[in-house]
Amino acid sequence: MTAFADQIGVLLDHLELERVVIGGTSLGANVGLEFAAWHPERVKGLFIEMPVLENALTAVAVIFTPILVGLRFGTPVMKAMANVTRRIPRTNHLVDLVLDWVRQDPEPSADVLEGLLLGRSAPPQEDRMRLDHPALVFGHPADPLHPFNDADRLVDEMPNARLVNANSIVEWRINPERLNDELAGFLDEAWGQPAPAGVATRAG
Repeated sequence: MTAFADQIGVLLDHLELERVVIGGTSLGANVGLEFAAWHPERVKGLFIEMPVLENALTAVAVIFTPILVGLRFGTPVMKAMANVTRRIPRTNHLVDLVLDWVRQDPEPSADVLEGLLLGRSAPPQEDRMRLDHPALVFGHPADPLHPFNDADRLVDEMPNARLVNANSIVEWRINPERLNDELAGFLDEAWGQPAPAGVATRAG
């Protein structure tokens, strides 16, 4: 996750963006938190959906360890499956969401899972408590990999965070209007706040 956060910094340099609102879903949410922890001066706000924090560790180990074993020892088979599924035309975004797991090269995927299981997957609590950026956190019920109490805990830790309860893990995928409105309102608020003195901004 720290390597992905470093890549975000390089991308922002390339795009000549000084400060951004950043966020993501699941491990993407963790990457956003990592970037904010390492580069707080470049973050205007955070939106976080389904963070993977301490309460998710057991589920992460149970779910991802067999996948990692399969990726490491079944690389030839996984590469063949990836080649086949890449030829399937993209159609429905929910179908493609599942197929994209199979379409990927297994070796980088295994590297990511090893980093998740053995490395730093998110900023520790003491670092999260120092993140005073405006933040919008989305939590989902009945999701063992992204337990609601991780989202709730994150809001308690971050002084300027607000929690939005999604009705289910699929609400934003099949009925997105309510959550889109929440995010749009948050973005208006985040960009409406003045930048600290001496910090240039470019919205885009």
